[in-house]
Amino acid sequence: MADQRQGIYFGEISAQQSPSVEANSVEAGIRAGNINISSSTDREVLELSASSRNAQEKHAELLRSLETEKRSRAVNVPTRPEEVIRQLRSLGHPITLFGERPEDRRARLRTVLSSLAVDGVLPQAVSRAQDISSSVGYEKEKKVPLEDQLFYVPVKSNDLKHARQALFNYSMVRTNARLQHERAQQDSSVFELDAHAADLYRTSQHIAVNASQLADVRPLSAVRFSPDASMLATGSWSSSVKLWDSKTCALMHTFHGHTDRITGIAWHPTATSAASTSSSLLVGSASADGTAKLWNQQDTKQPVVTLKGHQSRLGQLAFHPMGAHVLTASYDHTWRLWDVERGTELLLQEGHYREVYAIACQGDGALCATGDLGGVGRVWDLRSGKSIMTLQGHAKQIVSLDWNGYVLASGSDDHSVRIWDLRKRQNVYVVPAHDGMVSTVRFSASGEILATSSFDGSIKLWRSRNWTLLSVLKGHDGKVMAMDVAPDEKHLVSIGFDRTFKTWAPDTEC
Repeated sequence: MADQRQGIYFGEISAQQSPSVEANSVEAGIRAGNINISSSTDREVLELSASSRNAQEKHAELLRSLETEKRSRAVNVPTRPEEVIRQLRSLGHPITLFGERPEDRRARLRTVLSSLAVDGVLPQAVSRAQDISSSVGYEKEKKVPLEDQLFYVPVKSNDLKHARQALFNYSMVRTNARLQHERAQQDSSVFELDAHAADLYRTSQHIAVNASQLADVRPLSAVRFSPDASMLATGSWSSSVKLWDSKTCALMHTFHGHTDRITGIAWHPTATSAASTSSSLLVGSASADGTAKLWNQQDTKQPVVTLKGHQSRLGQLAFHPMGAHVLTASYDHTWRLWDVERGTELLLQEGHYREVYAIACQGDGALCATGDLGGVGRVWDLRSGKSIMTLQGHAKQIVSLDWNGYVLASGSDDHSVRIWDLRKRQNVYVVPAHDGMVSTVRFSASGEILATSSFDGSIKLWRSRNWTLLSVLKGHDGKVMAMDVAPDEKHLVSIGFDRTFKTWAPDTEC
Protein backbone atom coordinates (compact mmCIF):
# COMPACT_ATOMS: atom_id res chain seq x y z
CA MET A 1 0.00 0.00 0.00
CA ALA A 2 2.88 2.28 0.76
CA ASP A 3 4.30 1.74 -2.72
CA GLN A 4 0.98 2.56 -4.32
CA ARG A 5 0.66 5.79 -2.36
CA GLN A 6 4.13 6.82 -3.43
CA GLY A 7 3.04 6.48 -7.12
CA ILE A 8 0.25 9.07 -6.71
CA TYR A 9 1.39 12.59 -7.72
CA PHE A 10 -0.58 15.78 -8.31
CA GLY A 11 1.11 18.25 -10.64
CA GLU A 12 2.92 18.49 -13.97
CA ILE A 13 4.32 15.21 -15.25
CA SER A 14 7.25 17.01 -16.86
CA ALA A 15 8.36 18.14 -13.46
CA GLN A 16 8.88 14.52 -12.39
CA GLN A 17 10.71 13.44 -15.54
CA SER A 18 14.40 13.85 -15.87
CA PRO A 19 15.98 15.23 -19.07
CA SER A 20 17.44 11.82 -19.81
CA VAL A 21 14.03 10.20 -19.70
CA GLU A 22 12.63 12.88 -22.07
CA ALA A 23 15.49 12.37 -24.51
CA ASN A 24 15.04 8.62 -24.45
CA SER A 25 11.31 9.07 -25.10
CA VAL A 26 11.96 11.29 -28.14
CA GLU A 27 14.53 8.90 -29.57
CA ALA A 28 12.14 6.00 -29.09
CA GLY A 29 9.42 7.90 -30.89
CA ILE A 30 11.72 8.68 -33.82
CA ARG A 31 12.78 5.02 -34.12
CA ALA A 32 9.13 3.93 -34.00
CA GLY A 33 8.29 6.39 -36.81
CA ASN A 34 5.83 8.37 -34.73
CA ILE A 35 7.94 11.54 -34.71
CA ASN A 36 9.32 13.01 -37.95
CA ILE A 37 12.04 15.63 -37.69
CA SER A 38 13.62 16.71 -40.94
CA SER A 39 17.10 18.04 -41.07
CA SER A 40 18.26 20.97 -43.17
CA THR A 41 20.04 18.60 -45.52
CA ASP A 42 17.07 16.51 -46.56
CA ARG A 43 14.39 19.32 -46.53
CA GLU A 44 12.12 19.30 -49.57
CA VAL A 45 10.67 22.59 -50.97
CA LEU A 46 7.73 22.47 -53.36
CA GLU A 47 7.34 25.33 -55.86
CA LEU A 48 4.02 27.16 -56.26
CA SER A 49 2.03 26.60 -59.40
CA ALA A 50 1.75 29.37 -62.01
CA SER A 51 -1.83 30.18 -61.02
CA SER A 52 -0.83 30.37 -57.34
CA ARG A 53 2.07 32.71 -58.15
CA ASN A 54 -0.22 34.96 -60.23
CA ALA A 55 -2.77 35.05 -57.44
CA GLN A 56 -0.05 35.90 -54.94
CA GLU A 57 1.30 38.70 -57.15
CA LYS A 58 -2.18 40.14 -57.72
CA HIS A 59 -2.85 40.05 -54.00
CA ALA A 60 0.42 41.84 -53.27
CA GLU A 61 -0.33 44.42 -55.96
CA LEU A 62 -3.81 44.99 -54.55
CA LEU A 63 -2.42 45.47 -51.05
CA ARG A 64 0.12 47.93 -52.41
CA SER A 65 -2.52 49.94 -54.29
CA LEU A 66 -4.72 50.09 -51.19
CA GLU A 67 -1.80 51.22 -49.07
CA THR A 68 -0.84 53.79 -51.71
CA GLU A 69 -4.38 55.17 -51.79
CA LYS A 70 -4.42 55.30 -48.00
CA ARG A 71 -1.10 57.14 -47.89
CA SER A 72 -2.21 59.59 -50.61
CA ARG A 73 -4.83 61.05 -48.28
CA ALA A 74 -2.15 62.07 -45.82
CA VAL A 75 0.47 63.30 -48.31
CA ASN A 76 0.90 67.08 -48.46
CA VAL A 77 0.97 68.29 -52.05
CA PRO A 78 1.62 71.94 -53.02
CA THR A 79 -1.20 73.83 -54.73
CA ARG A 80 0.81 76.32 -56.77
CA PRO A 81 1.51 74.97 -60.29
CA GLU A 82 5.15 76.10 -60.26
CA GLU A 83 5.77 74.24 -56.99
CA VAL A 84 4.18 71.08 -58.40
CA ILE A 85 6.40 71.29 -61.49
CA ARG A 86 9.47 71.89 -59.34
CA GLN A 87 8.85 68.78 -57.21
CA LEU A 88 8.15 66.56 -60.21
CA ARG A 89 11.38 67.69 -61.86
CA SER A 90 13.34 67.12 -58.65
CA LEU A 91 11.94 63.59 -58.27
CA GLY A 92 12.94 62.70 -61.83
CA HIS A 93 9.44 62.63 -63.31
CA PRO A 94 8.24 64.52 -66.41
CA ILE A 95 6.87 67.92 -65.51
CA THR A 96 3.88 67.54 -67.83
CA LEU A 97 2.20 64.91 -69.96
CA PHE A 98 0.27 65.33 -73.18
CA GLY A 99 -3.12 66.90 -72.52
CA GLU A 100 -2.43 67.16 -68.79
CA ARG A 101 -4.11 69.98 -66.87
CA PRO A 102 -2.73 71.59 -63.68
CA GLU A 103 -5.11 69.60 -61.48
CA ASP A 104 -4.09 66.37 -63.26
CA ARG A 105 -0.41 67.20 -62.72
CA ARG A 106 -1.03 67.76 -59.02
CA ALA A 107 -2.87 64.41 -58.74
CA ARG A 108 0.08 62.70 -60.45
CA LEU A 109 2.49 64.22 -57.94
CA ARG A 110 0.29 62.97 -55.11
CA THR A 111 0.42 59.45 -56.56
CA VAL A 112 4.22 59.61 -56.90
CA LEU A 113 4.70 60.79 -53.33
CA SER A 114 2.33 58.18 -51.90
CA SER A 115 4.16 55.42 -53.81
CA LEU A 116 7.46 56.60 -52.36
CA ALA A 117 5.88 56.61 -48.91
CA VAL A 118 4.77 52.99 -49.34
CA ASP A 119 8.30 52.01 -50.38
CA GLY A 120 9.68 53.77 -47.32
CA VAL A 121 11.91 56.11 -49.31
CA LEU A 122 9.82 59.28 -49.14
CA PRO A 123 12.07 61.14 -46.63
CA GLN A 124 15.20 60.36 -48.65
CA ALA A 125 13.50 61.33 -51.93
CA VAL A 126 12.22 64.61 -50.53
CA SER A 127 15.62 65.39 -49.03
CA ARG A 128 17.31 64.63 -52.34
CA ALA A 129 14.76 66.79 -54.18
CA GLN A 130 15.44 69.68 -51.81
CA ASP A 131 19.18 69.30 -52.35
CA ILE A 132 18.68 69.37 -56.12
CA SER A 133 16.43 72.42 -55.87
CA SER A 134 18.98 74.27 -53.73
CA SER A 135 21.85 73.30 -56.04
CA VAL A 136 19.98 74.57 -59.08
CA GLY A 137 19.57 77.87 -57.32
CA TYR A 138 15.90 78.15 -56.46
CA GLU A 139 15.34 81.11 -54.22
CA LYS A 140 13.39 80.65 -51.04
CA GLU A 141 10.31 82.77 -51.28
CA LYS A 142 9.20 84.92 -48.44
CA LYS A 143 6.29 83.36 -46.62
CA VAL A 144 3.11 85.33 -47.19
CA PRO A 145 -0.23 84.60 -45.53
CA LEU A 146 -2.40 82.44 -47.77
CA GLU A 147 -5.20 84.96 -48.01
CA ASP A 148 -2.73 87.60 -49.22
CA GLN A 149 -0.98 85.53 -51.88
CA LEU A 150 -4.01 83.99 -53.60
CA PHE A 151 -5.58 85.93 -56.44
CA TYR A 152 -4.91 89.42 -55.13
CA VAL A 153 -3.76 92.15 -57.47
CA PRO A 154 -2.27 95.11 -55.59
CA VAL A 155 -3.12 98.63 -56.64
CA LYS A 156 -0.48 99.85 -59.08
CA SER A 157 -2.30 102.74 -60.73
CA ASN A 158 -4.11 105.78 -59.46
CA ASP A 159 -6.99 105.07 -61.85
CA LEU A 160 -7.70 101.74 -60.17
CA LYS A 161 -7.34 103.33 -56.75
CA HIS A 162 -9.86 106.05 -57.59
CA ALA A 163 -12.20 103.49 -59.16
CA ARG A 164 -12.16 101.32 -56.05
CA GLN A 165 -12.81 104.35 -53.88
CA ALA A 166 -15.80 105.25 -56.06
CA LEU A 167 -17.07 101.67 -55.92
CA PHE A 168 -16.74 101.71 -52.13
CA ASN A 169 -18.67 104.97 -51.77
CA TYR A 170 -21.39 103.79 -54.15
CA SER A 171 -21.79 100.43 -52.42
CA MET A 172 -22.06 102.08 -49.00
CA VAL A 173 -24.86 104.35 -50.20
CA ARG A 174 -26.71 101.47 -51.86
CA THR A 175 -26.29 99.23 -48.82
CA ASN A 176 -27.64 101.88 -46.44
CA ALA A 177 -30.61 102.50 -48.71
CA ARG A 178 -31.35 98.79 -48.93
CA LEU A 179 -31.14 98.33 -45.17
CA GLN A 180 -33.50 101.24 -44.59
CA HIS A 181 -35.94 99.72 -47.07
CA GLU A 182 -35.75 96.35 -45.33
CA ARG A 183 -36.34 97.95 -41.94
CA ALA A 184 -39.41 99.69 -43.35
CA GLN A 185 -40.65 96.36 -44.65
CA GLN A 186 -40.17 94.82 -41.21
CA ASP A 187 -42.33 97.53 -39.70
CA SER A 188 -45.06 96.84 -42.26
CA SER A 189 -47.24 93.79 -42.13
CA VAL A 190 -45.59 90.50 -43.08
CA PHE A 191 -48.95 89.60 -44.54
CA GLU A 192 -48.40 92.13 -47.36
CA LEU A 193 -45.12 90.51 -48.37
CA ASP A 194 -46.66 87.05 -48.28
CA ALA A 195 -49.63 88.29 -50.30
CA HIS A 196 -47.31 89.71 -52.97
CA ALA A 197 -45.42 86.44 -53.14
CA ALA A 198 -48.64 84.44 -53.35
CA ASP A 199 -49.83 86.64 -56.22
CA LEU A 200 -46.58 86.03 -58.10
CA TYR A 201 -46.86 82.30 -57.53
CA ARG A 202 -50.41 82.23 -58.89
CA THR A 203 -49.45 84.30 -61.92
CA SER A 204 -46.40 82.18 -62.72
CA GLN A 205 -48.57 79.09 -62.95
CA HIS A 206 -50.59 80.64 -65.78
CA ILE A 207 -47.95 82.01 -68.15
CA ALA A 208 -48.06 81.33 -71.88
CA VAL A 209 -46.37 82.47 -75.08
CA ASN A 210 -47.51 85.98 -75.94
CA ALA A 211 -45.49 86.53 -79.14
CA SER A 212 -42.86 84.80 -81.25
CA GLN A 213 -40.47 86.53 -83.63
CA LEU A 214 -37.90 85.18 -86.08
CA ALA A 215 -34.91 87.30 -85.11
CA ASP A 216 -31.96 86.18 -87.22
CA VAL A 217 -30.71 83.82 -89.88
CA ARG A 218 -28.51 82.04 -87.33
CA PRO A 219 -29.22 80.83 -83.77
CA LEU A 220 -29.57 83.44 -81.04
CA SER A 221 -27.11 83.44 -78.16
CA ALA A 222 -28.01 86.27 -75.74
CA VAL A 223 -31.07 88.27 -74.67
CA ARG A 224 -31.82 90.88 -71.99
CA PHE A 225 -34.67 93.22 -71.06
CA SER A 226 -33.89 96.92 -70.72
CA PRO A 227 -34.12 98.30 -67.15
CA ASP A 228 -37.66 99.57 -67.78
CA ALA A 229 -38.63 96.53 -69.92
CA SER A 230 -39.61 98.78 -72.84
CA MET A 231 -36.96 97.21 -75.07
CA LEU A 232 -35.08 93.97 -75.35
CA ALA A 233 -31.73 93.21 -76.93
CA THR A 234 -30.72 90.02 -78.70
CA GLY A 235 -27.37 88.76 -79.92
CA SER A 236 -26.79 85.97 -82.40
CA TRP A 237 -24.17 83.79 -84.01
CA SER A 238 -24.25 86.13 -87.01
CA SER A 239 -22.35 88.72 -84.88
CA SER A 240 -25.19 91.26 -84.89
CA VAL A 241 -26.93 92.91 -81.93
CA LYS A 242 -30.56 93.93 -82.35
CA LEU A 243 -32.91 96.06 -80.27
CA TRP A 244 -36.64 95.28 -80.28
CA ASP A 245 -39.78 96.84 -78.91
CA SER A 246 -40.79 94.46 -76.13
CA LYS A 247 -44.54 94.96 -76.69
CA THR A 248 -44.82 94.91 -80.48
CA CYS A 249 -41.65 92.88 -81.21
CA ALA A 250 -40.78 95.47 -83.86
CA LEU A 251 -37.12 95.85 -84.79
CA MET A 252 -35.72 99.21 -83.64
CA HIS A 253 -31.94 99.09 -84.23
CA THR A 254 -29.33 96.69 -85.56
CA PHE A 255 -25.71 97.09 -84.50
CA HIS A 256 -22.96 95.74 -86.76
CA GLY A 257 -19.35 95.75 -85.64
CA HIS A 258 -18.37 92.36 -84.30
CA THR A 259 -16.73 89.78 -86.54
CA ASP A 260 -17.74 86.67 -84.60
CA ARG A 261 -20.74 85.37 -82.66
CA ILE A 262 -22.15 87.30 -79.72
CA THR A 263 -21.55 85.68 -76.32
CA GLY A 264 -23.10 88.21 -73.94
CA ILE A 265 -25.31 91.30 -73.74
CA ALA A 266 -25.84 93.80 -70.92
CA TRP A 267 -27.88 97.00 -70.69
CA HIS A 268 -26.50 100.16 -69.17
CA PRO A 269 -28.25 100.81 -65.82
CA THR A 270 -29.67 104.12 -67.08
CA ALA A 271 -30.78 102.83 -70.49
CA THR A 272 -34.50 103.54 -70.30
CA SER A 273 -36.75 104.83 -73.05
CA ALA A 274 -37.51 108.00 -71.09
CA ALA A 275 -33.94 108.87 -70.12
CA SER A 276 -32.07 107.72 -73.20
CA THR A 277 -31.02 110.12 -75.94
CA SER A 278 -29.34 109.54 -79.25
CA SER A 279 -25.89 109.90 -77.66
CA SER A 280 -26.49 108.16 -74.33
CA LEU A 281 -25.05 104.74 -73.78
CA LEU A 282 -27.52 101.92 -74.31
CA VAL A 283 -26.10 98.44 -74.39
CA GLY A 284 -22.85 96.50 -74.30
CA SER A 285 -22.00 93.33 -76.19
CA ALA A 286 -19.27 90.71 -75.85
CA SER A 287 -18.11 88.53 -78.71
CA ALA A 288 -15.97 85.56 -79.59
CA ASP A 289 -13.81 87.96 -81.61
CA GLY A 290 -12.14 88.92 -78.31
CA THR A 291 -13.66 92.39 -77.95
CA ALA A 292 -16.52 94.07 -76.12
CA LYS A 293 -18.35 97.02 -77.65
CA LEU A 294 -20.59 99.71 -76.17
CA TRP A 295 -23.39 101.14 -78.32
CA ASN A 296 -25.79 104.08 -78.47
CA GLN A 297 -28.67 104.98 -80.81
CA GLN A 298 -26.69 107.55 -82.77
CA ASP A 299 -24.48 105.17 -84.74
CA THR A 300 -25.45 101.55 -85.38
CA LYS A 301 -22.28 100.71 -87.31
CA GLN A 302 -19.63 102.31 -85.13
CA PRO A 303 -19.57 101.57 -81.38
CA VAL A 304 -19.01 104.30 -78.85
CA VAL A 305 -16.17 102.34 -77.25
CA THR A 306 -14.37 99.14 -78.19
CA LEU A 307 -12.73 97.31 -75.30
CA LYS A 308 -9.64 95.40 -76.44
CA GLY A 309 -7.14 93.56 -74.29
CA HIS A 310 -8.25 89.98 -73.76
CA GLN A 311 -6.04 87.34 -75.34
CA SER A 312 -8.91 85.03 -76.28
CA ARG A 313 -12.63 85.09 -76.98
CA LEU A 314 -15.01 86.62 -74.46
CA GLY A 315 -17.74 85.05 -72.39
CA GLN A 316 -20.33 87.23 -70.72
CA LEU A 317 -20.15 90.86 -69.63
CA ALA A 318 -21.91 92.88 -66.95
CA PHE A 319 -22.28 96.58 -66.17
CA HIS A 320 -21.55 97.68 -62.64
CA PRO A 321 -24.76 99.14 -61.11
CA MET A 322 -23.04 102.52 -60.87
CA GLY A 323 -22.79 102.57 -64.68
CA ALA A 324 -19.21 103.85 -64.86
CA HIS A 325 -17.59 100.43 -65.23
CA VAL A 326 -18.12 97.21 -67.12
CA LEU A 327 -16.78 93.73 -66.38
CA THR A 328 -15.86 91.13 -69.00
CA ALA A 329 -15.05 87.42 -68.70
CA SER A 330 -12.74 85.67 -71.12
CA TYR A 331 -11.37 82.34 -72.23
CA ASP A 332 -7.87 83.63 -71.38
CA HIS A 333 -8.64 82.59 -67.76
CA THR A 334 -9.11 86.20 -66.60
CA TRP A 335 -11.80 88.79 -66.07
CA ARG A 336 -11.25 92.51 -66.46
CA LEU A 337 -12.67 95.77 -65.17
CA TRP A 338 -13.00 98.64 -67.64
CA ASP A 339 -13.66 102.35 -67.44
CA VAL A 340 -16.73 102.98 -69.59
CA GLU A 341 -16.11 106.65 -70.34
CA ARG A 342 -12.50 106.30 -71.45
CA GLY A 343 -12.58 102.68 -72.59
CA THR A 344 -9.44 101.84 -70.61
CA GLU A 345 -8.61 98.71 -68.68
CA LEU A 346 -8.44 99.25 -64.92
CA LEU A 347 -7.93 95.71 -63.65
CA LEU A 348 -6.82 92.36 -65.05
CA GLN A 349 -7.82 89.73 -62.51
CA GLU A 350 -6.47 86.20 -62.57
CA GLY A 351 -7.54 83.37 -60.29
CA HIS A 352 -9.18 80.74 -62.50
CA TYR A 353 -7.38 77.71 -63.93
CA ARG A 354 -9.99 77.30 -66.68
CA GLU A 355 -11.76 79.57 -69.14
CA VAL A 356 -13.97 82.18 -67.43
CA TYR A 357 -17.44 82.38 -68.97
CA ALA A 358 -20.06 83.62 -66.49
CA ILE A 359 -19.91 86.94 -64.63
CA ALA A 360 -22.47 88.89 -62.60
CA CYS A 361 -22.48 91.96 -60.31
CA GLN A 362 -24.29 92.10 -57.00
CA GLY A 363 -26.99 94.75 -56.66
CA ASP A 364 -25.15 96.81 -54.05
CA GLY A 365 -22.10 97.00 -56.30
CA ALA A 366 -19.66 95.66 -53.73
CA LEU A 367 -19.24 92.14 -55.10
CA CYS A 368 -19.07 90.26 -58.36
CA ALA A 369 -19.11 86.55 -59.11
CA THR A 370 -17.33 84.64 -61.87
CA GLY A 371 -17.67 81.05 -63.07
CA ASP A 372 -15.34 79.02 -65.25
CA LEU A 373 -15.60 76.01 -67.54
CA GLY A 374 -14.00 73.80 -64.90
CA GLY A 375 -17.07 74.11 -62.68
CA VAL A 376 -15.44 76.46 -60.17
CA GLY A 377 -16.78 79.88 -59.28
CA ARG A 378 -15.40 82.76 -57.23
CA VAL A 379 -16.87 85.74 -55.42
CA TRP A 380 -14.75 88.89 -55.53
CA ASP A 381 -14.78 92.07 -53.47
CA LEU A 382 -14.51 94.84 -56.05
CA ARG A 383 -13.49 97.34 -53.38
CA SER A 384 -10.34 95.44 -52.40
CA GLY A 385 -9.77 93.04 -55.30
CA LYS A 386 -9.71 89.94 -53.10
CA SER A 387 -11.43 86.62 -53.65
CA ILE A 388 -13.68 86.13 -50.62
CA MET A 389 -15.40 82.85 -51.49
CA THR A 390 -14.84 79.85 -53.74
CA LEU A 391 -17.83 78.07 -55.30
CA GLN A 392 -16.90 74.40 -55.56
CA GLY A 393 -19.49 71.71 -56.17
CA HIS A 394 -20.49 71.66 -59.83
CA ALA A 395 -19.30 68.65 -61.79
CA LYS A 396 -19.16 70.56 -65.08
CA GLN A 397 -18.83 74.09 -66.42
CA ILE A 398 -20.66 77.06 -64.89
CA VAL A 399 -22.45 79.02 -67.61
CA SER A 400 -24.74 81.39 -65.69
CA LEU A 401 -24.79 83.33 -62.41
CA ASP A 402 -27.30 85.66 -60.76
CA TRP A 403 -27.59 87.48 -57.44
CA ASN A 404 -30.41 87.91 -54.95
CA GLY A 405 -28.91 89.94 -52.14
CA TYR A 406 -26.64 87.62 -50.18
CA VAL A 407 -27.82 84.60 -52.18
CA LEU A 408 -26.12 83.55 -55.41
CA ALA A 409 -27.47 81.04 -57.95
CA SER A 410 -25.25 79.21 -60.42
CA GLY A 411 -26.35 77.18 -63.45
CA SER A 412 -24.16 74.45 -64.87
CA ASP A 413 -23.73 71.87 -67.58
CA ASP A 414 -24.26 69.20 -64.91
CA HIS A 415 -28.03 69.94 -65.23
CA SER A 416 -28.26 71.43 -61.74
CA VAL A 417 -28.62 74.82 -60.09
CA ARG A 418 -26.72 75.44 -56.87
CA ILE A 419 -27.72 78.03 -54.30
CA TRP A 420 -24.91 79.70 -52.33
CA ASP A 421 -25.31 81.68 -49.10
CA LEU A 422 -22.61 84.32 -48.61
CA ARG A 423 -23.36 84.57 -44.89
CA LYS A 424 -22.59 80.89 -44.37
CA ARG A 425 -20.03 80.83 -47.20
CA GLN A 426 -21.29 77.51 -48.45
CA ASN A 427 -23.67 75.79 -50.82
CA VAL A 428 -27.05 75.56 -49.07
CA TYR A 429 -29.19 73.83 -51.70
CA VAL A 430 -28.92 71.91 -54.96
CA VAL A 431 -31.83 72.14 -57.38
CA PRO A 432 -31.97 69.19 -59.84
CA ALA A 433 -33.39 71.59 -62.37
CA HIS A 434 -33.26 70.13 -65.88
CA ASP A 435 -32.38 67.22 -68.13
CA GLY A 436 -29.86 69.29 -70.07
CA MET A 437 -27.37 72.09 -69.56
CA VAL A 438 -28.80 74.99 -67.55
CA SER A 439 -28.22 77.93 -69.89
CA THR A 440 -29.58 80.74 -67.68
CA VAL A 441 -30.50 81.40 -64.06
CA ARG A 442 -32.36 84.61 -63.26
CA PHE A 443 -34.01 85.93 -60.09
CA SER A 444 -37.09 88.13 -60.30
CA ALA A 445 -36.83 91.69 -58.99
CA SER A 446 -38.23 90.80 -55.55
CA GLY A 447 -36.25 87.58 -55.39
CA GLU A 448 -39.37 85.47 -54.83
CA ILE A 449 -38.98 83.55 -58.10
CA LEU A 450 -35.99 81.93 -59.75
CA ALA A 451 -36.30 81.29 -63.49
CA THR A 452 -34.09 78.78 -65.28
CA SER A 453 -33.73 77.78 -68.93
CA SER A 454 -32.06 74.74 -70.38
CA PHE A 455 -30.91 72.96 -73.49
CA ASP A 456 -33.67 70.42 -72.78
CA GLY A 457 -36.05 72.94 -74.38
CA SER A 458 -37.84 74.10 -71.23
CA ILE A 459 -38.07 77.10 -68.92
CA LYS A 460 -38.86 76.47 -65.27
CA LEU A 461 -40.00 78.79 -62.49
CA TRP A 462 -39.12 78.01 -58.87
CA ARG A 463 -40.15 79.35 -55.48
CA SER A 464 -37.05 80.83 -53.88
CA ARG A 465 -38.39 80.24 -50.36
CA ASN A 466 -38.25 76.45 -50.58
CA TRP A 467 -37.06 75.80 -54.16
CA THR A 468 -40.20 73.96 -55.23
CA LEU A 469 -41.25 73.94 -58.88
CA LEU A 470 -44.01 76.36 -59.86
CA SER A 471 -44.32 76.04 -63.62
CA VAL A 472 -42.74 74.49 -66.71
CA LEU A 473 -42.84 76.52 -69.94
CA LYS A 474 -42.24 74.95 -73.34
CA GLY A 475 -42.47 76.57 -76.74
CA HIS A 476 -39.11 76.50 -78.49
CA ASP A 477 -38.19 73.92 -81.07
CA GLY A 478 -34.95 72.69 -79.54
CA LYS A 479 -32.53 74.27 -77.11
CA VAL A 480 -33.40 77.35 -75.07
CA MET A 481 -30.20 79.37 -75.35
CA ALA A 482 -31.03 82.09 -72.80
CA MET A 483 -33.88 83.93 -71.11
CA ASP A 484 -34.61 86.97 -68.94
CA VAL A 485 -37.26 88.15 -66.48
CA ALA A 486 -38.84 91.59 -66.79
CA PRO A 487 -38.72 93.98 -63.81
CA ASP A 488 -42.48 93.55 -63.28
CA GLU A 489 -41.79 89.83 -62.56
CA LYS A 490 -44.71 88.72 -64.73
CA HIS A 491 -43.20 88.82 -68.21
CA LEU A 492 -40.32 86.81 -69.65
CA VAL A 493 -38.37 86.61 -72.88
CA SER A 494 -36.49 83.59 -74.20
CA ILE A 495 -34.35 82.80 -77.22
CA GLY A 496 -33.75 79.47 -78.88
CA PHE A 497 -31.57 77.57 -81.24
CA ASP A 498 -34.57 77.80 -83.57
CA ARG A 499 -33.54 81.47 -84.26
CA THR A 500 -36.65 82.92 -82.59
CA PHE A 501 -37.28 84.90 -79.45
CA LYS A 502 -40.53 84.48 -77.57
CA THR A 503 -42.18 86.75 -75.05
CA TRP A 504 -44.17 85.18 -72.23
CA ALA A 505 -47.02 86.80 -70.30
CA PRO A 506 -49.95 85.84 -68.04
CA ASP A 507 -52.57 84.01 -70.08
CA THR A 508 -55.04 86.81 -69.33
CA GLU A 509 -52.96 89.10 -71.60
CA CYS A 510 -52.46 86.61 -74.42
